[in-house]
Amino acid sequence: MSDLHIKRSRVFMRLSAFAALIFLTNVLLGKGALLFGWKFPFLLDGTPEFVLLLVTVLLFVIGALMLEQVPNNKKTTKIIT
Repeated sequence: MSDLHIKRSRVFMRLSAFAALIFLTNVLLGKGALLFGWKFPFLLDGTPEFVLLLVTVLLFVIGALMLEQVPNNKKTTKIIT
């Protein structure tokens, strides 16, 4: 059962990292649009940007909680370090 939690935790952590990458890219492109006048039709603004950040945090928390359910062994320390 602990291997299942480790695998699921990895999936949630990777999804969280991907969502965080999308969020940070959106923030940086939005800042560039403000500073340099770039035009991007796909930038998220306001509520959708907040929802993306919320999903990112939720995925990370779910992954962390799944990892906490695993008893301490060599596999969990390998994931963390």
